[in-house]
Amino acid sequence: MTLSTPDGLEPSQESARAPQPASTAIVERRSWLWTLRTAWQTYRQDTAAVIALGYFLVIVALTLLAPFISPHAPNDAVTWRHALPGDEGLLLGADGDGRDVLSRLLWGGRVSLLIAIVPCLLAMAASLALGVGAGFVGGWVDHTTMRILDMFFAFPLVLLAILIASVLSPGLMTVMVAIFIALIPYIARVVRAATLSVKAQPYIEAARAGGATTWVLITRYVLPNVLAPAVVYTTTLMGLIMVVGAG
Repeated sequence: MTLSTPDGLEPSQESARAPQPASTAIVERRSWLWTLRTAWQTYRQDTAAVIALGYFLVIVALTLLAPFISPHAPNDAVTWRHALPGDEGLLLGADGDGRDVLSRLLWGGRVSLLIAIVPCLLAMAASLALGVGAGFVGGWVDHTTMRILDMFFAFPLVLLAILIASVLSPGLMTVMVAIFIALIPYIARVVRAATLSVKAQPYIEAARAGGATTWVLITRYVLPNVLAPAVVYTTTLMGLIMVVGAG
């Protein structure tokens, strides 16, 4: 015996016609939060990585608090030249001009972190746009973008940064702009390679067959998968960028 509802539909048909709970939007809205939470849970399982993160945060905190915890002004001579650690109460001694090494280290760390972090993050953002666009769209867009970026590989990273800095006016902003431009080709190639790998996955074809637009495919499926290698590669460059900035 088949049960039916008052309007003549079977229960299964009625449930299919009934409005579904609005949980899909909630899941999509929380997807990035869920990704970050999952990434942190995975990250904290590595003891060495957690210790390294703690050490880095301590360094950042010390440099940010330099105006309050620095024993002396970084450019003031406070003792004799090349004072040894412990002389005149200086924890790390003095340099060739009698300036406190600890104070200069704290203040100099602010500049080093600024040069390393800001250009790298900006270059990663620009590289994500170029690499994902070139890899996902393909065709002449891919060829044109990558050939233009390949021209930058004719120069070593340090030489290219110095060349760009020599064209602009001197200053800290010039150094950051030079590093920003010099880093884009390197990170963009990594992002493009990751994009081509994601683009070939079956779930991309399934989403496209389901009517997903190009914007949805990029933001929901491609970017979350290429962001991890881009972040990892960018962070490995930060130490080198401090050296490049000093150069």
